Amino acid sequence: MKAIVLALMGILLGGRASAKSPEAPQVVPHVEVPDAEAVGVNSILRYIPKTQWAAIRTCKSTYDVRTAEARAETAISINPSGFVYPQAGEIDWPAGCYYFAGPLSIKHSVIERGVGQGQVLDSATIWMFPANSLGVVIDHSNTTLGRRISPPTTSGAGTLIDAIEIKGSSSLDSSNIPNSPDTTSHGVWCVARCELRDVNVTRFAGDCVHIVANGGVGNANDFRVEGGIFEFCGRYGFYAQGSDANAGMTIGMDIAYTGGAGLYDFSFLGNTHEAPEVAESNRGLTEASYAGKTYLCLKPTCAATTPGTNNFTWYDLGAEAQAPAFNPANPYVVGGAIVANGANGRTIITNGYTEGGSGLSDTQGAAILLGGLQGGGITSHSRDIQANYGIGGVITSQNGFGSVVAAAGGSVESTIGAHGKWISTTNAGQGGDELGFHWVGPDVRGDWNGLDGRAQWLMTGLETRARFGRASTQPFAMDFPRGAFIGGPASGRWLGACSAMPTTGAFAAGDRCLNTAPRVMGASGSRYTITGWLRIATGSGNVLNIDWVQMRAPTGT
Repeated sequence: MKAIVLALMGILLGGRASAKSPEAPQVVPHVEVPDAEAVGVNSILRYIPKTQWAAIRTCKSTYDVRTAEARAETAISINPSGFVYPQAGEIDWPAGCYYFAGPLSIKHSVIERGVGQGQVLDSATIWMFPANSLGVVIDHSNTTLGRRISPPTTSGAGTLIDAIEIKGSSSLDSSNIPNSPDTTSHGVWCVARCELRDVNVTRFAGDCVHIVANGGVGNANDFRVEGGIFEFCGRYGFYAQGSDANAGMTIGMDIAYTGGAGLYDFSFLGNTHEAPEVAESNRGLTEASYAGKTYLCLKPTCAATTPGTNNFTWYDLGAEAQAPAFNPANPYVVGGAIVANGANGRTIITNGYTEGGSGLSDTQGAAILLGGLQGGGITSHSRDIQANYGIGGVITSQNGFGSVVAAAGGSVESTIGAHGKWISTTNAGQGGDELGFHWVGPDVRGDWNGLDGRAQWLMTGLETRARFGRASTQPFAMDFPRGAFIGGPASGRWLGACSAMPTTGAFAAGDRCLNTAPRVMGASGSRYTITGWLRIATGSGNVLNIDWVQMRAPTGT
């Protein structure tokens, strides 16, 4: 027994240093094969011929363990028949490689627990699947392998998979991600509610993790994914979609080398993703060139949409290196690093991290991004976040809190919190003018390009230092240092303040400038003060009694 424990510790302490480099050849240390008495009551080995144990421990077995797993599920189920949601206990998978000749359908609420911890590939416990095969499916009562069945049977809802590496046999590496991704050969598919904890998934032609439940076919709401490395998958690293794939949460996913986006959430009502990391995504057919520009695919409808006609579907990357010409027959996949674009999806992504040429991230609908996405090797694009009418996004190079980019070519860019500002909006199509709303001590100021001389308004706070020429400060006041127009953009007239009649500038008849330095003038009995100047002619002339007249008020003395 001591030899077993020491050997397992050796396996756990091994593994790969980083998920961002191609997978190293697997090295399996010698581990003593346990005798029958050493096998726990929940061990899968109780359902596998002992003649296979040594080959399993040395990763040489070709014995199909699906029947053994099904027998174990039934044996440990609290209620193996009758009720459609049977609760089951734990199935332990000792260190070794277990071969599945085809997909595994989990139809009981069970704990599948391997040996190992943390995000390290080449785990001690590995489930191995053939090339171009679906891997593990956590089925609902009305599905088997993700397909609707009738009448309902038992359900795998609530299943927890812990510390197991799920490994396909697709020949994918850092330079070989297909342009025609498999839409069915996923590593883990949750059709029912599931929990994946430190589950590493690699080398599947479809998605590494696929959370999809739609229209009464399954229900994966409230799924949980904690930790895990998902890489070398032909489509997406993590994919959520459907009317019943909502209110789930992921924590600390590490995603790399995917055909499309690393994290793609297309769910109906949205999910929460905490600190996902994406590197080296967009290895498949995610871009197309059209009319001299390169476009990035942002929606599943890319093949049916001509680039340049809908910026929510094809995002205009401008004159970048030309991608293959647009072809509606191509099987485009959504590109980007972290993408959330469900029509109603209130997806929240916090403290994401992207690197290694993953490219543009994207939010649409009601998605919210909080925290930075900046990492080593930012995208080659002009910014690493594009948010189409979403509630928020991130421009990390500006240390911003959020971003909103207009649909028409991405010409309007907004950040929240950038440069110490509260909100900042840039219209690149108008020379890059930037309107910032930000704090000036206790006051809030709106200005162009952050220049005090071009301030548009100032709203003072309780502890303001602004006195406006008075002996005391003036809290809760509004100031328009450049004046204000009153009456609407068609016929509005300017009202400003000046210490003398304006001598330069163009004005319209009816404009007024209030005198900030009034004094009593005239002879006794007909004294007056000049309250300001009234514009009587439209144009750029500034001559008294031709363009301007004095607005006088008698003093009565």
